[in-house]
Amino acid sequence: MTENTKNEVASLIMNAAKPTDEIIKKNKSILEKLNEVNKLCIYGLSFSSVDEPYLIVLFHL
Repeated sequence: MTENTKNEVASLIMNAAKPTDEIIKKNKSILEKLNEVNKLCIYGLSFSSVDEPYLIVLFHL
C-alpha cells in the first residue's frame, strides 16, 4: 500500500468520525433529564469505541 493510499484511507476515516463531544453538549439538557430513568433499552448502538462517550454519559448520570 502506498503512502498516498494510507493517507487517503486515514482521511476518509477521520471524516466519518462523529463529533461526539459536540453532540453530547448539544443534548445536555435532554441527557440531564435521564437521571430518573429506571430502565434503558438501547437499539442501533454498535458498542464500539466511537459509542463509548455516550455510554459514559448515560451510566454516570
